[in-house]
Amino acid sequence: MQKIKKYFANDFFLIYQMGKVGSSAIDKTLKNSVNVHTLYGNHPCPFNHTLGFLGIKNWFKEHASLVTKRVIVKLRSETKIVCIYREPMARNISMFMQDYCFWYAYAMQQNIINGKMENPKLPAKVFLEAFNHDYPYEWFDNELRKLTGIDIHDYADDLNSNGYSLINRKNFKVLIVNYSKLNDIFAYEEITYFFGKKIKLSQSNSAKDKWYSSLYQEIIVDKENKIKDFYKKFDKHKIRQIL
Repeated sequence: MQKIKKYFANDFFLIYQMGKVGSSAIDKTLKNSVNVHTLYGNHPCPFNHTLGFLGIKNWFKEHASLVTKRVIVKLRSETKIVCIYREPMARNISMFMQDYCFWYAYAMQQNIINGKMENPKLPAKVFLEAFNHDYPYEWFDNELRKLTGIDIHDYADDLNSNGYSLINRKNFKVLIVNYSKLNDIFAYEEITYFFGKKIKLSQSNSAKDKWYSSLYQEIIVDKENKIKDFYKKFDKHKIRQIL
């Protein structure tokens, strides 16, 4: 209920992002911000989400909440949205590590792995064969475009040259920014104007500080070449011109 109240605040910000993009640092600096991955039920780890919303009653409750939030956002006289994006492979590895136990359980359920496999083989196999690698490639079409009508490809030049773009469309004022530029853009006057104040980011939520840091190290170091080869198939995806 507290989060719903924030949607009506004059200084409301919707931090609308695909996950593992540094959004928590911005969220902590804003009093009335709401930080979400989806307003359309496209959860980064569906298996995790499903476990928390078992039963038809919870399904209706969630969908009613999503519809309510979308309606409020669209009916506000002005809605400011912050979208952060990140290179897909790096984002996916971080997202996978955050929900590793759920992806592991999902891989067991789907018979991708079994309990007798040697531990060193598990993280990379679960990541490559069970994880939803398409999520960051599809997020802008499945979420931002549905909500606002904004097509990220129309702003490819700005994003590629500056690392960010400020967009006004209907009642939406949207900042789309590359994760790699987060520490740079807040020195710009137009960014200060967008937020209504100077923003100073805290450094938090780093994978190296998490419980899964050793698994993360194994994924990004021991299996890096195999994973890079796997991701070559996404190189022709249209959004790779930006992400």
